[in-house]
Amino acid sequence: MLNTFLPQGIPKAGYVSLASSFPSGIATGTLFWHSPAGRKILYMYDGSDWISLCSAGTTTLYVDGTDGTDDLTYGHGVGTNAFKTLGYALGMLPSILDDIATIYLSDDIFDENIDLHRVIGADIYIYGTMTTLATLTATGGAKGSGATPNAVNGTFLANQYDGKLIKFTSGTNNGTYRIIGLTTITKLYLVGNTLAAAPQTGDTYVVLDWATTMKDGRFLNLKNQLFIYDMKLSFTSSGNLYCQNSKVNLMRSWVSNASTTNNGAVDVDGGGFLGVFWCYFSNDSGGANHLIRSEYSGHADIEESKFNGGGTGTSCIAVSTCGSANTEANECSGALFGMLASQNGSISEGGNSTVNSFLHGNTNGVYANKVSNIEVNSKITYGVLLDGTADINTADETEVAATFGNITS
Repeated sequence: MLNTFLPQGIPKAGYVSLASSFPSGIATGTLFWHSPAGRKILYMYDGSDWISLCSAGTTTLYVDGTDGTDDLTYGHGVGTNAFKTLGYALGMLPSILDDIATIYLSDDIFDENIDLHRVIGADIYIYGTMTTLATLTATGGAKGSGATPNAVNGTFLANQYDGKLIKFTSGTNNGTYRIIGLTTITKLYLVGNTLAAAPQTGDTYVVLDWATTMKDGRFLNLKNQLFIYDMKLSFTSSGNLYCQNSKVNLMRSWVSNASTTNNGAVDVDGGGFLGVFWCYFSNDSGGANHLIRSEYSGHADIEESKFNGGGTGTSCIAVSTCGSANTEANECSGALFGMLASQNGSISEGGNSTVNSFLHGNTNGVYANKVSNIEVNSKITYGVLLDGTADINTADETEVAATFGNITS
């Protein structure tokens, strides 16, 4: 099929078979299957450039911000064999993807604007690089339920690993990821639903930090289903992750927002869908507005993640203008509102969760107004930190329905 398939309307004249290097001295309109390691892409020569048309099978690309080169003959391996920028790697994908495309990024800072509106077809996966902060062994732990979070016993410094990612590497929970919500001198408290089992003495795990950073640029996704893993998205002055009329899944990632101008560090609207799992969100250095915003019929499914409003954010999770969200087993703190619904927005909290969400809003934990609805399902713990101690804003962390807003339990 590979040597006989051509997109409808493409002439067969000048067709060249598979090769790993581009031919030279060829005529305009020549078709060529480029097949270095990890990809097979059909190109057409337009007289000056090779134009990608479609892929065959899966595509695997590598990007190295230090040692890579942005040229079609690269991208097939790590280091000097890689592309240099994510934008180039995405730009060389054909407009029609036959099967999934996977892109691996080095431990560099990428300051780029990313736009995926031209690619249709299969899913795109982008993986950053993680660094290991510690390799440790548990001395027991707890299986969370209700207002009792999951925990790993050991010896630590207070707040040592707050907001970092844990991965179990042995025992019943082997391969399981969680965000560390709070570190005390004897426990790591984990955000999220019940573990498969309480950590046992001798279970091993690693504490991970993010080594790949996407900085400031606006990350647009308008058609594809995009999966982002193991990335730090850092918005210091502008930019955000924007999802419209498409699906974005953000997993095992850190979103850092210091911007006072973006409406949401992660913004979904226009019928878009956002999935968030095992992520850490923070407002830093005066960052304002919302960490996640869903509006204009956008929908967000937010689970097992930690939100820190930094004392300056408007809300951790906001929905408005017919936007909606389902949230489950998260921790929200440090913003004016833990969850905010306005202008016909709708939030469903709890779902099938077995561990509560912990909300600490500087004004209100949950706030609904302007004909909006929040369904809490008795799965929220207000004003109590993960270790069971009271938060300093306990008196303000309540449910408030104002101006035709509605909260149901």
